[in-house]
Amino acid sequence: MKDFESHRTMSHMHGNDSSDMVVLILERDMIIAADLTEALKSRRNLHVIHVASPEDCAKALHGIKQLHAAIVELRPSEYESYQNQLDQALRTTNVIFTNGEDEQQLAAARGWAMLPRPFNDEMLEEALSRFNI
Repeated sequence: MKDFESHRTMSHMHGNDSSDMVVLILERDMIIAADLTEALKSRRNLHVIHVASPEDCAKALHGIKQLHAAIVELRPSEYESYQNQLDQALRTTNVIFTNGEDEQQLAAARGWAMLPRPFNDEMLEEALSRFNI
């Protein structure tokens, strides 16, 4: 868990090195967020930014030049409810939803991926591979 970084620890990063990938984790459960962070960092050289709510996305990503993927604890159908917060913050089409596996068709139609709960490292790899990450 030492690799876990919240947006508070990453907010000082103004921009990002072009060789570093940045992944946002929107997850209320700190243990799940820490597990995702560990799984991501064990396989890639990247920065992970964690937020607990959609309202925190814009602030956490301020100054980040490119976001490569976002793993969000939402259903695809909930995206519209948070569209104002998420559209500005998630400047990527590489969105992976962790809730709403029954909405797979909606996610696929919009170019998003699903990571149904409970998930494991292999499932995370498969979701990321859709975006060549």
